[in-house]
Amino acid sequence: MKSRVLWLGLILCFSIAVFGQDSASITGTVTDQSGAAIANAQVTVSSLDRGINRPTTTNASGDYLVAGLPSGPVNVTVVAAGFKKYEAKGVVLAVGQKARADVALQVGAANTTVEVEGTDVAQVETQSSELAGTVNGKQITHRVQQLGAGRRRQHGQRQQRHAERLSQSGSYL
Repeated sequence: MKSRVLWLGLILCFSIAVFGQDSASITGTVTDQSGAAIANAQVTVSSLDRGINRPTTTNASGDYLVAGLPSGPVNVTVVAAGFKKYEAKGVVLAVGQKARADVALQVGAANTTVEVEGTDVAQVETQSSELAGTVNGKQITHRVQQLGAGRRRQHGQRQQRHAERLSQSGSYL
């Protein structure tokens, strides 16, 4: 009975960990070409085919954050008065990823667009020192089987030690 409760607890913990990381986020800083922060820039993360349209505005430091995004390709658009429109198309977000997309806007008319392909946008995790990955069902099953084999081996060793003690003491119950 205890081993069943242990297995159920392990499976529940792994399931929560896997399902708890089903969204990604994208963050960055919007600056001009000299590196000065651009406050109140309009940042939109979108994917028309998946129905995503998440607008936000940069703060006084030029920083933005869009969280709770599903994994897959998204487009990042940045617009600010006096600067060319910036578009990064096809930025691919992985499950649980905290992507960073810093943007250096170019001075110019807003009707001029600077396009960047998603593969050219830095997607390195710089927001934390967390080492993360996705665990699939097959990996969970394999790990549970490994743990079960180890528990059975420990149980067998315990029984063997107990039998040895009994034989050394000369008493059997």
